Amino acid sequence: MADLLQALLAWDAAATAALNGVAGSPPPPAWDVCWGVVSAAGGSYLPALGVAAAAWEPTVAGALRRARGRRFAARALAGLLAVGAAAALTSWVLKPLFDRSRPGVVLPALHVSEQPAPRARSFPSGHAAAAGAAAAAIVWLQRRRRAIAAAALAAAAVVALSRVIVGVHFVLDSLAGLAVGLAAGAVVSAVLLGRLAPSAASAVAPVAARASTATAAKPPASAGAPPEPGRA
Repeated sequence: MADLLQALLAWDAAATAALNGVAGSPPPPAWDVCWGVVSAAGGSYLPALGVAAAAWEPTVAGALRRARGRRFAARALAGLLAVGAAAALTSWVLKPLFDRSRPGVVLPALHVSEQPAPRARSFPSGHAAAAGAAAAAIVWLQRRRRAIAAAALAAAAVVALSRVIVGVHFVLDSLAGLAVGLAAGAVVSAVLLGRLAPSAASAVAPVAARASTATAAKPPASAGAPPEPGRA
């Protein structure tokens, strides 16, 4: 078992060095800037914006808009709670449990373009977990739109990769964070979205029924003025 763990850690270090680019020449500054933006955005506001965009449902004016607004708030809340649950699980439970050093400490030759916080632990990646949870929530919210679901999963994978490229996580850190985020996001979304957010039909059915009743109660418009007596 110990030999297997050592072999896994050796592979992890080699894969991290290969993806990080330590074997080649230093990357241009634009490379660091681009991946740094992806890395920073992927663990903070980008997952929240993605969940909010996926929860939004365009609708018409009036009472239907108010009904959809309440539904949007419930869907967005459930998705954001999924992201928060994944972030809390990685930062408060798993990282202290494993207490793994950052790759820059283990691999001094690694190209590190983003400095982690002092004494920050490495396993698993919190950014990858947040991105994975957001992707799971978006997949749940947009499960009928496969292109959006696939784009959300691809974006989460890119965020996980960015953490390796900027030199703050090993490959296994990012993979584990992504898996934790996807699992936590799927569970929280399945539980909360089914309870907090009613289905589209139940949310707008009463409003649509009242609109139909009001329309039926209106007298039909006259096609023209009635003929005058004696001119029929």
